[in-house]
Amino acid sequence: MNRLSLCSSWFVLAFTLEGCGGEQPAFVADARDQRLIAQVSALGILQESHASGALPTAVTFGGAGEQTILLVAFERSWARRGRVQAALLHLDPREGSPASDGVVSLHASRIRDPWRAAELTWENRPALNPPYAEANAEAHGELRIDVSALIRSADKHPDEDYGVALSAERGSGAGATFATGAGGGSAPWLEVFVR
Repeated sequence: MNRLSLCSSWFVLAFTLEGCGGEQPAFVADARDQRLIAQVSALGILQESHASGALPTAVTFGGAGEQTILLVAFERSWARRGRVQAALLHLDPREGSPASDGVVSLHASRIRDPWRAAELTWENRPALNPPYAEANAEAHGELRIDVSALIRSADKHPDEDYGVALSAERGSGAGATFATGAGGGSAPWLEVFVR
């Protein structure tokens, strides 16, 4: 079932974003922009030591454990609704997860190949392509990462839109833990502004 949330565009939204090249100019939505919320259509988690199985309730990035990649695809609710002005990928912190002992840098990239969550393994993971994006996650905070370039690219090449992959370098602490939407909690969601 396709779900699409349309929200009033009569507001001003401004924020500053961290990206690969440092701080990016703030995006300011205006009355001409329409805000769309795209729901997850597919979600998979890859870990070095084992194949994807049942979706866990949380995913941890940058911790002392094994390398993790979150693959997420969204319903293309923004398609044919105008030019993409900005797109933000949101992940909510998992309730009760241990606090991160520092800032974790997360990386987003376009997924280049088709994939199915039930068939994912570390060895046959899909290839990742530019454009790329980065954001920092802090203890128990929502992650908001500017994926505008990724979504614009997906919009121009819809037959090559296999979603977004998130990963972080392995760290020495607890990392940053986010809800997956399995067993309650919020699934990742995509906020897209079109004009």
